[in-house]
Amino acid sequence: MANKIIGFNKEWQKFLMKTALKANIVLNEKQAINFADYAKELTRWNKKMNLTAITSPEDIAIKHIIDSLTILRLCPHNISLLDIGSGAGFPGIPIKIVRNDIKVSLIESSGKKTSFLRNIIIMIRLEGIKAFDIRAEAAKNMPDFSYNFDAVVCKGFASFVNFLKIARYFLKKQGIIIAFKGKNFKEELKEAIPLYPNFNFNAYEYKLPVLNHKRAVIIAVKKGASML
Repeated sequence: MANKIIGFNKEWQKFLMKTALKANIVLNEKQAINFADYAKELTRWNKKMNLTAITSPEDIAIKHIIDSLTILRLCPHNISLLDIGSGAGFPGIPIKIVRNDIKVSLIESSGKKTSFLRNIIIMIRLEGIKAFDIRAEAAKNMPDFSYNFDAVVCKGFASFVNFLKIARYFLKKQGIIIAFKGKNFKEELKEAIPLYPNFNFNAYEYKLPVLNHKRAVIIAVKKGASML
């Protein structure tokens, strides 16, 4: 893919919308503008602090935004979603931009990154979303977080087993845990199954549009509970 797009202009917005359609994701013009503002601010802050190694306009559109939105099919209306280790806001902020009905909470242990997240929330005027400067290990024992979410997700957590170890403390009985993974997801899933016998596991593979990079999502649901 040739890098022809410079910046996050109208051309980039059209590219984002067109590429998202290839992943069966429909974006409107206002959402594309919000994503452009988000990407501009991400690039600006990234010059001062380490938010992301993905910096080209095309890669931000595909690897960050569109990839984040691939789990929308797993998210029914009016659920509460917790993004653990949100970093630069993926997948929580893209999900909120597209699905205003979802109540989103972002947990990030880095105060500087949390400042960035709060800045984006204010700048784009997002409602029903908050960023918390707190470690997940501490938040899991707090009433506002403990067993309080319909969906718990992560896009950059180290291993699936370690994510499960934390995420299960935030999950409602009927909730779902979702982890973005790469090509080694089968090994991580195989490791998790015997360690967490009270969960049912599933996974699906997909390819990022244009780039055709292989990705996977691992899903965990408590036994006896149904998918949302």
